[in-house]
Amino acid sequence: RTGLKIKRVAVGKINFLRDTVDLQIFYDDLEQEEWLQKIPPMVIEDDNDIRELIRYNLVRDGYQVSESLNGEDGLSKATSSPFDLILLDLMLPEISGIEICKKLKSNPGTAGTPIIMVTAKGEEADIVIGLELGADDYITKPFSPKILMARIKAILRRKEISSTFPQWRASSRRP
Repeated sequence: RTGLKIKRVAVGKINFLRDTVDLQIFYDDLEQEEWLQKIPPMVIEDDNDIRELIRYNLVRDGYQVSESLNGEDGLSKATSSPFDLILLDLMLPEISGIEICKKLKSNPGTAGTPIIMVTAKGEEADIVIGLELGADDYITKPFSPKILMARIKAILRRKEISSTFPQWRASSRRP
């Protein structure tokens, strides 16, 4: 993003964990959709139909997609290349999505990569476990592709804001 001219600045206040935080977002010459697509997302899903549905919607929105059919291959790819986001099924052959999430969140190189769990396991306990292990979102199958894409974009926007303004991220934490 170097060399781009800043056009506008949005300033406001938001409530974050019961504290009011000043927020300043800079908009530059890039359209919002363009800066969301720098690093491809990774889809780790063993069901061909679901993986194809997710890939189709990501490609239609201009993303390049990396895919994996099983847990072992997915974990290997996720730790060897950077991804903006990982869409992760829980019930995978070889290594479960829960184990992949634990390993990625405990690895300093991948701990900051957002994970959306996309799974048929929709019980309250499953959702709580997934989120407590570090998933940034949890979507149960069957799902709406439009809602999935909206959630992906929301997570990428938050990731961009926190990487653009690391001082904001650090100053917004409660003691």
